[in-house]
Amino acid sequence: MGRDCGASEDDRCPPIVDSPGNRQPIAKENEGYLPFLKHASLVSLFYVLGRSANVLLPVFVIYHYGASDTTDFFFLGLSISFYFYGTLFNSVVETNIPLLIRQNILISTRHSIYLSILAVVVITLFLANYRSLVSVSEFWRYLVSFCGISVCGLLSVRNTVVLFSNKKFFLPNILWSLRFFPILFVIWQGDNDAIALVEMTLLLLIMDFVRLLVIKADPSSQLSMQPIDSSSGKMGTAVLLMFLAVVVTGLNPVVDRWIASFSGPGAVSVLDISERLFWTLHASIAAGFISVSLVDMSYKSRQSGAGRYWKKMTLLAFLIGIGGFALLSILSFLFIGYLGSATLPKLDAENHWRIIHCVLFYGMGIPLLMVGGVCGRFALIHERYYSILILAIVSFTLNVFLSLLLYRFLAVPGIALATSLTYLIVVSLGILVCRDILKSLASSPAAP
Repeated sequence: MGRDCGASEDDRCPPIVDSPGNRQPIAKENEGYLPFLKHASLVSLFYVLGRSANVLLPVFVIYHYGASDTTDFFFLGLSISFYFYGTLFNSVVETNIPLLIRQNILISTRHSIYLSILAVVVITLFLANYRSLVSVSEFWRYLVSFCGISVCGLLSVRNTVVLFSNKKFFLPNILWSLRFFPILFVIWQGDNDAIALVEMTLLLLIMDFVRLLVIKADPSSQLSMQPIDSSSGKMGTAVLLMFLAVVVTGLNPVVDRWIASFSGPGAVSVLDISERLFWTLHASIAAGFISVSLVDMSYKSRQSGAGRYWKKMTLLAFLIGIGGFALLSILSFLFIGYLGSATLPKLDAENHWRIIHCVLFYGMGIPLLMVGGVCGRFALIHERYYSILILAIVSFTLNVFLSLLLYRFLAVPGIALATSLTYLIVVSLGILVCRDILKSLASSPAAP
């Protein structure tokens, strides 16, 4: 028996996810700007609270144990684990959310898990053989922990997608704060860094496993349906293309630091500090906005007015980005310019002003990144995976060319300016892609 929803079911009823013997409603999109902004602000707060442990962990390790070959191996191995499963995790989650909302299907993460384990094992073996940084027993405990962390993260993908699709962003984000326990362990543990870091890595694995169990135990994360195999045709291609796009985009900071190293000692540190200040503020503003807009635009794509909604979200993103740039400018002048000797006492006056210039040049890209985030999700929802990959390749190519060019005239700040100019060009191309999508929707007989 059908649902009595009035003249237009898509306009008045929430989407339903079909499953054998079960139908589970998924939350409606936010109505109006104020509920949207409130929800996005809360999600950003959860994101910052949860991910702050990842930022503080290396700080406490270096403070407590200093820098050595042992800590180098720890950071390299952990970063490899986080990078591969994080890249796969984000690719699969962002690809799955529109598919679940619009087409009632989920992609399996089995092949992503295999790929992550293979990458972690190969690179960890390479690191261990390159230099004798750890003993054999320590190596195997590290390897188990690194692979386990990747697997725990990827096993939570399916449940995370269901939670996010139901606009339940709190639990998956806030549970990352369990990683504060390894930080407390570092503070409490003795000075034997070789043993302590191995034990802390195992504790990280335990905390991630606890996070996985809690997420899977939440009834809201359950969905009684068989996922589509990620190796099957179009769906597997979607995940692969998104993964490649994220990997290519992730190379930009690496190239920036390589170019900055030409300036001699301290140049990479100046660029790194500037970029971290920029990304910290950007993430606190954009994380919730982008996450919620992805879900909302996925629902709107089932209804009429999807194009109008995209335009409104784009304008709102740009205005919020302008506010973020203004805030970043004030903070950089206040804490680095006027209070530089207190906040960064070991930097000379020249480097203080270099950081200000870098932060301001990076900050110019905040409005563009906000708009680009909306455009990228709109293209993702409408399955323009090849366009997203092409834009990622264009972004990388432009960033390398402009960074090398502007570095010759402005030194390290030129690299930051090149990044924002790259955003300007790539976001402009992204807007053209979205306008092409709107034309396709308007001309399609089956357009909503």
